[in-house]
Amino acid sequence: MLLLRRRSDKAPDLEIPLFVSLNDLYSGKTFTLTAFKQKRCKRCRGTGARTKKDFQDCPDCQGQGVVVRMVQLGPGMYQQLHEPCGRCGGKGKIAARKCPKCGGARVVPGVDTYEVVVERGVSEGHRISMPYAGDESPERAAGAVTYVIHTMPHPTMRREGQDLHMEYVISLRESLLGFTKTVEHLDGHEIVLDRAGKVTKSGLVVRYPGEGMPLKDVPSEAGDLVVKFRVEFPEKLTEEQIKGLEGVL
Repeated sequence: MLLLRRRSDKAPDLEIPLFVSLNDLYSGKTFTLTAFKQKRCKRCRGTGARTKKDFQDCPDCQGQGVVVRMVQLGPGMYQQLHEPCGRCGGKGKIAARKCPKCGGARVVPGVDTYEVVVERGVSEGHRISMPYAGDESPERAAGAVTYVIHTMPHPTMRREGQDLHMEYVISLRESLLGFTKTVEHLDGHEIVLDRAGKVTKSGLVVRYPGEGMPLKDVPSEAGDLVVKFRVEFPEKLTEEQIKGLEGVL
């Protein structure tokens, strides 16, 4: 049985993790990224030869561009595989005199700069694909580079879907007498936590509509900010504080 195994006409795609802060996912950001990659040699145009005349038949495939490999399928059973020659890349020719820039490798190290746009509200695992941004090859089109979003931990907030969650610690005094506080949001604007004149129990959860993550495709809409209050009790009370509490409780 004769089989011809062909190479893909495109180089493999590449996935790269892109670590993004919660602040940048909330506001959106354009990243300028530098990629070190393999590029086709411009001096020889990817041939590997000094000039167009500096070619000879490949000794591995005798100029045919393919090599034959026998694969045993079972006792007394063999299969012939015709594969593109690895030495000449299926061309049947190799450089007799090599390109002075790439040394016959046909590719050289290179650097490209890309702008990667992270839209507001994109989620964990979101993929941003850049076609033909991968390593270049003399025989195949460059593959795509796909950046995969990974969210970096935030010191006070965490994301669940389109909602943002945070814990806010208050004192026993604030728990009993009420308070008005402000917290800084991811883009710097302030959220007012108004509990003036109210008793706030430890574990109380309050939702602030529209203060969560914006929706990617509808940036005018957003999830909620969910604040869970935790009361921090003092280690001990003075005699005066104890008497004061006994008088009101």
